[in-house]
Formats: sequence, C-alpha cells, structure tokens
Amino acid sequence: MKNIDILTFIIYFLLFSIIGLVAGRKRKNNAADFFIQQNKLPWYLIGFSYIAAGASSEQFIGTVGSVYSRGMVIANWEWGNAIPIMVMVVFFIPYYLKNRIVTIPEFLEKRFNTKVKLLFAFISILIYVFINLAGVLYTGAYAMSGILGINMYLCIGLIISIVGFFVIYGGMASIAWTNVMQALMLIGSGITIFIIGLFTVPGGWETIIGSGPRANLIKPVDDPDVPWTAILVLMFSTNIWYYCTNQHINQTTLGAKNAWHAKMGIIFAGLLWIIIPFADVFPGLIAYALEPNLPSPDGAFIYVVDRLIPAGGAGIIYGVLIFSVVSSIQSGINAVSSIFIFNIYKELINKHATEQNLIKTGRFFAAAVLIIGAFYAPIVGSFSHIFDFFQQCWVFVAAPISITFLLSMITKRINSKLAFILLMLTFPMFLAPYAVKEIGITMNIYNVAGLVWACLIVFAILYMFLFNPEPVSKNEDAIGIYVKDTAEIQMPWYKSIAFWGSIMVLAYLTIYIIFW
Repeated sequence: MKNIDILTFIIYFLLFSIIGLVAGRKRKNNAADFFIQQNKLPWYLIGFSYIAAGASSEQFIGTVGSVYSRGMVIANWEWGNAIPIMVMVVFFIPYYLKNRIVTIPEFLEKRFNTKVKLLFAFISILIYVFINLAGVLYTGAYAMSGILGINMYLCIGLIISIVGFFVIYGGMASIAWTNVMQALMLIGSGITIFIIGLFTVPGGWETIIGSGPRANLIKPVDDPDVPWTAILVLMFSTNIWYYCTNQHINQTTLGAKNAWHAKMGIIFAGLLWIIIPFADVFPGLIAYALEPNLPSPDGAFIYVVDRLIPAGGAGIIYGVLIFSVVSSIQSGINAVSSIFIFNIYKELINKHATEQNLIKTGRFFAAAVLIIGAFYAPIVGSFSHIFDFFQQCWVFVAAPISITFLLSMITKRINSKLAFILLMLTFPMFLAPYAVKEIGITMNIYNVAGLVWACLIVFAILYMFLFNPEPVSKNEDAIGIYVKDTAEIQMPWYKSIAFWGSIMVLAYLTIYIIFW
C-alpha cells in the first residue's frame, strides 16, 4: 500500500476501535444484557447487524472470487433470501419474542425437551468453530497477508487478538454498534467499486454483465457448478437454517425492543440485500471484464481495488475488508458463548451460577473458541474456492436442521424422539463434502445435498405416520405457527409489516424476471 493508504487504514482502525469502546464502556452485571441486550435494540440496528453478521471477508474475497469464475449465478446467494426472510418474520419471530428466548436452542426445549436443546446447542457450536470461524479467519488472514505483505499465520493471530479484546470488553452492545458501522462501510465500499467500474470498463454495463451463461441467474440442471436445482436447495435448506435458526445471525433479533422492531429489522435487511450484490457480486464481474486471466480467482477483489480505487481510498476499503472480519467474528463468538453459558454451562455444569460468573465463563469460552478456530483455519485452503468451503459444508449440515425446525413449526406430529434423530444426523453431514470428493461422486455437490434433504423429508414423514408418534401434548403455543402476536400494536400503513414485506417480495420477483 502507498503511504496515504496506510494512513487512511490506521484512521479507519482507530474509528472502529473508538465506536466499539464507547458502545461497550458501560459495565453490565446481567449476562443476558451482556450477550444479547434484551428488549433494547431498534429495527434499524437489527437490520444493519443482520447484514453485517453475514458480511465478512468470505463475502468480499470468497463471493467475488466465485463470481469471477462463474458469473451472475452467484448473486442467488443474496437475492435468494426472500423466502427465509418471510419464514422468519411470519413464523419464527412471533415465537422467539413471545417466549423471551435468549438463544435459539431454547426454541427446541420449549417445543420438545432439554435433551434436544442440548444436542442442538452442541451442534451449533461445532458448526461455528469448524466452518464459520475457521473460514472467516482464513479468508481474513488471506486478505491481510496479501494487502500488508506479512505472514498469514501472524495475521490470524492479530485478528483473534483484536476480536478477543472487543468481545471480552464490550459484549453485545459493542458488537451491535460496530456492526452498524461495518454494514454501512461494506455496502458503501462495494458500491463505490461498482460505480467506478461502470465508467471504467469499456462498454460499461453490458460488458460487465457479459453474455451467455455468465449473465444468467438461473442455469440448466446439468450446469457443473450451480444448476437451478442448487438454488432450490439454497432457498429451502441452507437459507432457512442460516437466517432462521442461526444464533450468530439472529442474536440482535432476539434483543429487539418488541416484535414490530424485530420484524421490521429483518424486512429492512431484506431490502438492503437487494443492493448488496452491487457491492459483492458486481466487483467480481468487473474484475473479469478488466482481466479474465487472473492467476487466482480469490484475488479478484484485491485486484479490482488496486486497479480502480485511487490512493487513500484503497486504504479505507482494505480497512473495511479486514475489520469486517473482526465484526463478523465478534458476532459469531458472542453467539456461541451465549449458547454455551445459557444452554450448556448453566444447564449441566453450574446451575446456580451468578450473573458475573456467567459473564466470566462466557469470556473464557470465547477465548478458547478463538484459539481452536485459529488452529483449524488452514484446512480451508484445501478447497478450490473459499466460497466453496463455506457453501459445500453448510449445504449438508443445514439439511437435518432446517427440516427439524420447519416440521416443528407446521405439525404437532413431530415429537422429541424424531427431532433428536434428525439432529443426530447432522454429525455425518460434517464429513459429507469430504466424502463426496473421496468417493468420486460426479453429481453436482448441491444436487447431492438436495437428494439428502429430500430423503430426510421422506424419512421424517414416514416416521411420523408409520410409527404414529403421539402429537406433542403441550398447548398450541408450543408450535410457532400457532403463535398469535396479540401484543403487536396496530400501525399506520407506512409502518405496516405486511406493506413493506410485500414491497420486498415484489422487488425480488422483479430482479429474477430481469436477470433470469
């Protein structure tokens, strides 16, 4: 980087640190407030945090790299979110907020029993440590090493040191506000690249979009990378798990002032997602239009910043890129710490733990998770694309989890035994992406995961009807679909959840019509 870029990078680091320190300066004596900020967060903060929790180096490095190789079809990972958003708003939020759930596993305890809750809590921690955290640490270190020219393992150490400080110092308040800053800067940086690229690439929009299969959102079923069947699996399995049942993504939603703020925050995030591809998809298209023969697709984002952004601006964007890693890991570490102390530590280890003891234990657990993730992170380099590591691992573990939660919402016939069996099937799913490669299965990996998802659905239905388990004996409030949000205040039309939800759905439909 040039000297002016180093200066702007340092300024961004100081600004990021000041916001986190100021937001987290108030001492918290209550564990739920430290980790969740219950009943305090407004809709706009929830919306930005929802975006920022899932937006990190793997989005800028991994997604841009995959777009560089495969084209517009990767935008489905952003524009395919309408279904999980509406499922979250209509079914999950009323239940979560009505029952004052602090962690997502508590849903399964209220719906089934403590054993199912503990199993899902353990699974959630494993997914985060060995997929999410490892992947984000690797890609953040990959970016930092490429930008600053320092050893990759040293970069991993720097990242976990910064994250550890903010999580231990500030808790959820620090995370929520730094996430707002990051969401604004992430979107702004990517769109800046898009606008400059639009006027720099010869031929502008048409050249950037390209022609043929690269320009389409939907590809034929025999496409080797992302067939249209993969998009169905993404929408109904991966995205339901990721956006509806993931503590990492939903912890700010659980801290909403009320149900209206939670729902509006999620819809606001859905509206923001409409423009996100201009920030993380189009830079990959622009990089390909400028140079179709880069040695590594995962280097496309850094290439396009170096090529398009003037001195000074590049330092800010690299700051955004690297500290998006910090922001994302902050959210994730806080989420799994919440799950551990509320669902495992307090349940099995120390039932009489004080609030301060819970906070202290959560901090130690956060440090342990960071260290384990750091040692596992290099495994990500064994995949051809960083993007593939995340998506191919997620698509398998999501199948049994999404089915368990969906059936829990729509039928009383799923009992605790079936829920436990389905969740236990998550463990072999951790190995599935590696097994597919080792066995030499030639079918598209997303189609394989789709078949697994379909087989699990058939198994669950056969189990429910052939073994005829008794419907759950709890009252109707035990099932999310029946929850009536009677506390929600009647709003004028311009604050209506239905109005803004309809606008969001129509916007996504329009996008698919245009880019089909």
